[in-house]
Amino acid sequence: MGLALRIKFSSFLWRYGFLMIIFFMFVWWRDIIREGTYEGQHTRQVQKGLRMGYFYLLYLKIMFFFGFFGALYLLYLKIMFFFGFFWGVLPLKF
Repeated sequence: MGLALRIKFSSFLWRYGFLMIIFFMFVWWRDIIREGTYEGQHTRQVQKGLRMGYFYLLYLKIMFFFGFFGALYLLYLKIMFFFGFFWGVLPLKF
């Protein structure tokens, strides 16, 4: 149990993971820019596909956000209706 707690609350792993993500993003974008700009490997169709793919990824993330929190909100409404339009700590009656 001690090792699990050390891993769970280790700030080193968070920092290392975050830095690795930033590093791989930088290297990937560097390669994409180098291939398209200096080596001329990207035709107009490939450039358009890369742009559309990136915007599609952003669109999917936004739709997932709205879908997830929309479902959470509907669940909240359903629970409120089930418990008599009241959810949370019961008020004290004196």
